[in-house]
Amino acid sequence: MSGLRIGGLGSGMDTQMMLEQLMRAERMPLDRLKQQKQVLQWKQEDYRSMRTKLLNFRTTAADLNRTSNFSARTISSTNSDVVTGTASGSASVGTYTVEVIELGQKTFAHSKVEDGQGVLEGKLASSRINQLFGADELTGEFEINGVKFSFEAPPETPDKNIVYIDPTKESLNNVITKINNSKAGVNLVYDAREDKMFMSSKSEGEEIVFGGSSTFLTEALKFDVSVESEYYTIGNAARISVNGYELKENKSNNFTFAGVSFSAKQVGTSTITVKSDTDQVFNNIKNFVDQYNSLINSVNEKLFEPRNRDYPPLTDEQRETLSDREAEKWEEIARQGHLRNDTVLQGVLNDLRRVLGESVGDLDIRTLSQIGITTGDYKERGILHIDETKLRNAIENNPEDVRKLFMGDGETKGIATKLYDSLSSGMTRLGNQAGQSSAITDQSFIGRSIKRIDDRIFAFEDRLQRVEDRYWRQFTAMEKAMDQMYNQSQWLSQQLMGMF
Repeated sequence: MSGLRIGGLGSGMDTQMMLEQLMRAERMPLDRLKQQKQVLQWKQEDYRSMRTKLLNFRTTAADLNRTSNFSARTISSTNSDVVTGTASGSASVGTYTVEVIELGQKTFAHSKVEDGQGVLEGKLASSRINQLFGADELTGEFEINGVKFSFEAPPETPDKNIVYIDPTKESLNNVITKINNSKAGVNLVYDAREDKMFMSSKSEGEEIVFGGSSTFLTEALKFDVSVESEYYTIGNAARISVNGYELKENKSNNFTFAGVSFSAKQVGTSTITVKSDTDQVFNNIKNFVDQYNSLINSVNEKLFEPRNRDYPPLTDEQRETLSDREAEKWEEIARQGHLRNDTVLQGVLNDLRRVLGESVGDLDIRTLSQIGITTGDYKERGILHIDETKLRNAIENNPEDVRKLFMGDGETKGIATKLYDSLSSGMTRLGNQAGQSSAITDQSFIGRSIKRIDDRIFAFEDRLQRVEDRYWRQFTAMEKAMDQMYNQSQWLSQQLMGMF
């Protein structure tokens, strides 16, 4: 309606009410279009919700398709004061007798302070090094275990093997950080209370070797590593044997053998036992089954959700007659059941159930039922149940066969792999039906259907405007005609009265 329109002045009729009633009848096809659009939008939301659930479970299937989920290990030590250990998924199951013959020691050095003269003598390590030390000590380059540090300005193309230090910009703290982060293999710290520098090798049995033309390490930081002394203690490599064999290449107290990471604490002997972590593998499979059952329940809920056709989407006019609570309850019922017996969703569900029921190649364990995972009564519509005793026995006695059942053997796809593929296919099918909320353009079946309805709604609203304008013109013409008739009647009455 355009402009201000007032009807009934000439006729005395409520033309506004009459027009509203006429337009209500004209608007009924438009209301039906909007209801059709709302139903499609609800259906689209349901499809997208199902697709998100498939995506979430696909992540679970992908997680199960990892060797680490089937190779979890537990480890124990008969004497944790001597040796402790952690086992990776690649650790060999077995028993290891570890003898710590001699613990490794790190190499240590500290500033050689004489006559009470410290390194900084009250100055701050946060100050620039050209404010802390003389220019002679900040020229050339120095080396720590073969790693070069240079005080010279870097060339246009800096040498990646040299660590450059700018004395006019960098503090002692910056220099310490650069040394510690380099490949020199040392840890350097400054203690303000002692006013000394302390350096140690990061690994046991490694010496600290200085070199280069700069006197920064020897004069500025006051280190002396020329000979072993109270200022410089050379460490030694650890001596450790495993199952009677003394490790030749190892120097550290922390070492790896057969996938097991050991940490020696003191001299002595300890027996380390590595076993398969049955509980962890069991929990991984149980979580997979629980997530699958949750997905199946959600899909079945939509497939069997009743639809009440006595509750169509509310029109704008109907919504105005209801309270917010009443409208909310109406819509709660109206939006149910739009995926009931849906062939696309049913097809996705059938594919998932087929994968879990199939045999996996010619493996010794080729079905879920062989490890205690079965479906229940047909009324449960595909829900899986776990015989915990049977599953634990399979994990303990045939861990590799259980792994192959889910992951395959390289030639044959396992259940987790095939399920991942099936879920991806299902997501594609649901996406073709309803698209994705993150997509810029929606070319899905429902998306195109909504677009066509939007076009029809736009055209119909334009038509309604023209119809309303036409009704107003007709009512206006009627008002003018009645007004003229009234004026003529008045004139005739006046003429007749003048004759008597």
